[in-house]
Amino acid sequence: MNASQKQKKTLSFGLATVPILAMLMLLIIGYGIMGLRIEPLLLCSAAVAAVLALWQGFTWEEIISSVVDKLAKAMPVIMILICVGALIGTWMFSGTIPYMVYWGLKLISPEYILIAAFFLTSVVSVCTGTSWG
Repeated sequence: MNASQKQKKTLSFGLATVPILAMLMLLIIGYGIMGLRIEPLLLCSAAVAAVLALWQGFTWEEIISSVVDKLAKAMPVIMILICVGALIGTWMFSGTIPYMVYWGLKLISPEYILIAAFFLTSVVSVCTGTSWG
């Protein structure tokens, strides 16, 4: 039976948790205990998921197509996070964040910082109509 004639099997709940459990175990043992880098461990857990998908009857082209589709959907969020990271880096380098922290602690008592941050971000979200800022 060739790949085009294979039946795609449905995953049971237990089998669907295998890639997640493999990732958790790889991260706990590899990163937590052995001190290995996270990136190769995540690639190994992706390989476990790919082998499971191949075993379930999906072709390599279907797996790659699905990964590309999911990354395309997530790309706007990834770009926002990259831009926010770059903005924070430039603000730290220029002293803007330490300056805001200094004046924030002068204007608001430290015991009210969390509640003030919550209300400030809530008001901004309501005014702009989005939680993305």
